[in-house]
Amino acid sequence: MIFAHFTPVLATRRGFTTADDSSWNIREYDVHGRLERSIRRAAPPTPATSNAIAAYRKAFESAISKQPGLPPQARSELVAQVRDAPSAETIPVFDDVIHGSDGSYWLSRYDPTQAFDFESHSVIDSTGRYLGDIPMPKGEHLVAVTRAEIYTVGTTPTGGPVLSRRPIVR
Repeated sequence: MIFAHFTPVLATRRGFTTADDSSWNIREYDVHGRLERSIRRAAPPTPATSNAIAAYRKAFESAISKQPGLPPQARSELVAQVRDAPSAETIPVFDDVIHGSDGSYWLSRYDPTQAFDFESHSVIDSTGRYLGDIPMPKGEHLVAVTRAEIYTVGTTPTGGPVLSRRPIVR
């Protein structure tokens, strides 16, 4: 399904967290499953218009065409599946959530025209306060956050993976 909604679940030191990508809501639970805190942002759902669906399909087809080693038949089948797939009525607010070692949350912005290439993350500090959107270098994917640094994985010019470490400037 195009624009399918998911609920990421993250294990934390004190329990677990769920994040609802259709309404921008993070819920923290203790180890017994009791709700401890809910963090919400005013982010109304965006309707999945025919233009947004077409942009997603085009971005998906472009991403598939760049996959090295994918057999032509598999490539054609994947493109056909997305071309014929139904769509949810709204676009997800975010795509992925990273829980930092300092208690922060980093939520990747979802942009249907930039499928598989997230360029910024919304950051929530450990108190639940929204700090803003942090741009990421194009082509790099955030994988971990510590108190002082972020870690991203990107690709070298020859196609190999590279891990980058950058300081968090407060």
